[in-house]
Amino acid sequence: MKRAHCLVLAAVVSSLASSATPARAQSDAAPDREGASAGVQLGYGFDSAYKFGLGVRGGYTLAQKVYLGGTFVYHFGESQSAGGITSSEHLLYVGPEGGYDIVIPSAPQILIRPYLGLGFESVSVSNSGSVVVNGVAVAAAGSASASGFSFWPGVTGLYSFTPSLSAGLDARVVVATFGGGDTTFALFLAGQYKF
Repeated sequence: MKRAHCLVLAAVVSSLASSATPARAQSDAAPDREGASAGVQLGYGFDSAYKFGLGVRGGYTLAQKVYLGGTFVYHFGESQSAGGITSSEHLLYVGPEGGYDIVIPSAPQILIRPYLGLGFESVSVSNSGSVVVNGVAVAAAGSASASGFSFWPGVTGLYSFTPSLSAGLDARVVVATFGGGDTTFALFLAGQYKF
């Protein structure tokens, strides 16, 4: 009789241990788990100074699913020519970001992170070429820049392929509060490595 109780107790403990292990493994694989992460971004901003852009992002997700990090993004802008003058513009922005990591219970490999970033933005414009004045070619070159405070609310959606590797999309609206107060929408492909 005593042996039967021991066997039942051993079976219950074994069952609990085996059911706890997959749950722990599933928890470790969740993309919103606590820890550090680093990522890259490749995208496009829908304004002349933005256009094609590259970025990096790094941060830490707290146990409460709050994300704290920062980003650096460089947009190559575009060049335009008119009357022998080529004008090109590009910009960069850098600053901290804060967000909240959300995982859908029915699709635990998907992470949605609404966030807000704020920081420094710098826009540069340069002109080169020559113009003809009274039959004489005159070199025309110069540059100008403006910088100031910007903020960028956005949302990132990531799909976890492994417990460490995720990829997805990042959409944001970048609002410059200096100069003419440019606002643009930017869309990025995003990759993330979770440490």
